[in-house]
Amino acid sequence: MNADKQEQSPESVAAPLSYNDARDAILAILDRVPTHALPEGRLEERNGTTIIWFGGTGRHLGSARRGNHRDPSIYHRDAAETALELEATFRADAAYEPAAPDHTDRSGR
Repeated sequence: MNADKQEQSPESVAAPLSYNDARDAILAILDRVPTHALPEGRLEERNGTTIIWFGGTGRHLGSARRGNHRDPSIYHRDAAETALELEATFRADAAYEPAAPDHTDRSGR
């Protein structure tokens, strides 16, 4: 690492965001990604429905609903929520230090 450049934590780079502001920022970023830059899913017809697959995750197209109305924007909102949940998991896992295993039981069990 360059001695002139100090490592900064994510919190020191910019002013902290509230959860809602972070979600809105993620949604704004997603809105700017052109469709051709997104991963291309694999379509599969199964039992009269169309599923789009990205890796091991499949989504039934046309199934996103809020109440009795079709609402594909659910996926858009869920993308931001999932990003924040995964970031929280990343930080928790990075800080996680499991207790040392107890090797005092020598009973063979």
